[in-house]
Amino acid sequence: MIHHLVKQSILIVTAFLMCCCGIISCQSVENRLMNTKTEIKDFNWLIGNWKRTNNSEGEQTYENWTKKSEEEYHGHGFTMADLDTLWQESMILIYEEYNWHLKITSIEHKISTIFKLNQTDSTSFTCINLDNEFPTHIKYSRNGDSLNANIWADSIEVPFEFIKTN
Repeated sequence: MIHHLVKQSILIVTAFLMCCCGIISCQSVENRLMNTKTEIKDFNWLIGNWKRTNNSEGEQTYENWTKKSEEEYHGHGFTMADLDTLWQESMILIYEEYNWHLKITSIEHKISTIFKLNQTDSTSFTCINLDNEFPTHIKYSRNGDSLNANIWADSIEVPFEFIKTN
């Protein structure tokens, strides 16, 4: 009889512990999902066609941004002189592995440089990659119909000032 009561008590305690673990596990998954959802940012302010206003003489630079999904934006930047394309790159702002990243790929080199989102608010973000020679930082910010992009490393900074064309 005592042996039966001990077995029954062990079963009850085991069942109780399994239920507690299941509840904790479910809460952990739910918390991770909620944290993931709160990390999804709205970068719709980046969308549009932009023309650089502080170019070198004789050059025109453009950036065009589109939204592919809630977690992915695509950009294409290029500089022209007359009808010649001097430079171009593709940009992808993407949420993956619980972080936002800005992937920049030079069209001629076809190698992506990945920057991790470091700071953001409702109309700006900054990404960093300290392993990259230049730039190590990229910041985009929106002010009305203006878009600013600043790239820098150490004491060298290059500002890009754009106006919306569409």
